[in-house]
Amino acid sequence: MPLATNPRARFEVVLESDKGLPEDRRPKFIYRYLTGHQQKEIADIIDSIGRAKFGKEGIDRIFRAAKIGLIDWQNICNGDGKPVDFDPEKLEQILGMTEALEMAQKVLGQAPDFEDKKKLDSQSPSSTGQSAVDVPALKNAKTSQVQPSPSESGVPAAVVLDAELAKPAAESKSSSVRKR
Repeated sequence: MPLATNPRARFEVVLESDKGLPEDRRPKFIYRYLTGHQQKEIADIIDSIGRAKFGKEGIDRIFRAAKIGLIDWQNICNGDGKPVDFDPEKLEQILGMTEALEMAQKVLGQAPDFEDKKKLDSQSPSSTGQSAVDVPALKNAKTSQVQPSPSESGVPAAVVLDAELAKPAAESKSSSVRKR
């Protein structure tokens, strides 16, 4: 079964800034695997950021990309520490623009290897076993990197992706995304 149509095939995205938190308190964003059409949509949005007049339109595009495939979240709280019920439309009340871009880039870079897919396909949908699949971290996942210079993109110099996002995918830690 294709991963994008398998309701059990999910993965978690953890923001770099949240990696140091204890597992039971760490905010996690749960995504379904994307179809090729959805992947192209995110790639187009990310590519357009450097060409767009930056402002509301550019920020809206970033959040639209971060919402594609998002199906749940865990340990998400508002500024008062109260849990926020899942609603993708609330994403802009939870994340900043660079965090939303980080999520979109991580989601775009996810692609399980053949063995991961085989494990998912071999499980019976009527199984009474666990509802989520443990999949090992990807070794060669590539993440699209977007780094137009502030002068080229119209992005204020203060809005620069953090250094962790600027590293090539091979250098990034596999703990930023954990498969379920």
